[in-house]
Amino acid sequence: MSVEFSYNNRKILIVDDQRAFQIMLKSMLQNFGANQIHFAHTAEQALSFCKKTAYDLLLVDYNLGAGQNGAQLLEELRATHMILPSTLCFIITGENHKALVLNALEVEPDDFITKPFSQNQLNQRIKRAALKREALLPVYIAFAEQQYQRAIDICQQFITQNSRYKGICQSLGIEAMLHLKKYQQARELLLSQLAKTKQTRTKAVLARVEYLLGNHQRAIELSTEVILHNPFTLSAYDSLSLAFWDNGEVDNALKAIHRANELCPLSISRQQIMAELALESGNFRLAKEAFGQILKLARYSVHRGPEHLCNFIRSLIDEAQHEDDLYRKNRLLQEVGNVLFKARHEEGQNKEFDFNAFEGLSQARVLATKGEIRQAKRVLFSSNQNYIQKPAQVPNVLLTDTFLTLHNVGEYEYAMPMIEELKSRQNDLDPLAYKIANNVYQSEEFSSKIITFKELNQRGIEAHNCGDYQQAYQLFAKALRLAPGNTGVILNRIQSILKHLATSNQRSIHEFEECKISLQSLEGIPLSPTHTKRLQTLKDEFEIIVRS
Repeated sequence: MSVEFSYNNRKILIVDDQRAFQIMLKSMLQNFGANQIHFAHTAEQALSFCKKTAYDLLLVDYNLGAGQNGAQLLEELRATHMILPSTLCFIITGENHKALVLNALEVEPDDFITKPFSQNQLNQRIKRAALKREALLPVYIAFAEQQYQRAIDICQQFITQNSRYKGICQSLGIEAMLHLKKYQQARELLLSQLAKTKQTRTKAVLARVEYLLGNHQRAIELSTEVILHNPFTLSAYDSLSLAFWDNGEVDNALKAIHRANELCPLSISRQQIMAELALESGNFRLAKEAFGQILKLARYSVHRGPEHLCNFIRSLIDEAQHEDDLYRKNRLLQEVGNVLFKARHEEGQNKEFDFNAFEGLSQARVLATKGEIRQAKRVLFSSNQNYIQKPAQVPNVLLTDTFLTLHNVGEYEYAMPMIEELKSRQNDLDPLAYKIANNVYQSEEFSSKIITFKELNQRGIEAHNCGDYQQAYQLFAKALRLAPGNTGVILNRIQSILKHLATSNQRSIHEFEECKISLQSLEGIPLSPTHTKRLQTLKDEFEIIVRS
């Protein structure tokens, strides 16, 4: 684009759901000389247009009705490389809510315009942005191609020439250094800049660099200064929270990121940090709220994916499991069903996501949380039999929840192979999902339960083999208190009861009933071939004893 910016033959896309505003904006642009103006009524339509046409200028309204907002659209267009480094991107809004403005500015449009505006104001701001993008285009191209050293070199040339864009080039150069992990070099430049002028933005970037260098206390001090001077500098809350977190001050970290999300709840990455911190501090209610917001935001963004549904459902169940109030506990578990019902029309339409299997896992965990282990097992095995039998075939997105569900119902023989899968696939899993599973199987409680469970089961087997059937089924009963739904131990206990009934002079009605109930608890559950065969054998033995 030349210094005398010309609208002639520039491809312009107006993205707005209001026809009246489209016509008004088109009229203004035509007065500037524009002759290639296209309209998109929704973000989805805009994405479709940008796949086919390389636009020179995008004028995007922030509020596009249902679906993506303007900031999410711009983020997706950049992430998917559907716009060129030379494309000008403007966000327009008729609202001035702080959260909306902060969210729009975080995606760094070329300009942000608030309605109403005059024809002259629009023209001047487009021209100013065009001149800047044309001058710095080599830098933007280098960033788009991830050639960060080249970006640094070009920025340095502008700075040496004392260009009118010197300040912007200093910021872009430092950003490129951070991509290359040249933290110390970036720190020195920032300190040099601060020695000349005490800019809040520069200090906020320095706080981030100090954090990246591991200077957590200094990052905390700088971030606090920035926030005191300008409470709306969201990046300062990020640095403050992360520095506190790495310092082991989880509560302070959570307070900082929570405050940022109160100012602007529209950042997925910030909500993710809050969710993780809330889980770590045991604030399951706040974690659930954060995961719910992430799911809501992600559905209409480039970050959409079934992992957000998994995280939210898991957080609902986690909160329910830690809730003492029975009414609230049941409300949380009911919400799982409501979320799944809606999700069938959202994530359920993703052909790469086994929604039915996930729904089965979730329903099984809900039932297990209610103490309905038998029904939980029936739902689990009916919906996930193939995955349970073949851990290597469990999709990455379901692996954590498959392990947690098996753990909840006490099927440790099936759960342990899932742990091996989790370990071997760590780099391919959602980091938070892996962390949650890892925290469970690495915990002392889990290890202690497994050790005690295995010990009781082994002692029961030894007692059975020695002919002490009463002692055996008592030991198996203790093992089942730790893992009420464990199929192997249920079968062991049935076998010991049957042996005791067969060899005892006086048969106990209580033992008959226990045996009958235990057999019924496995009825209709699609077990492994080995367990199925063994169950049938025990049922036959029970019938023989009943008839004798």
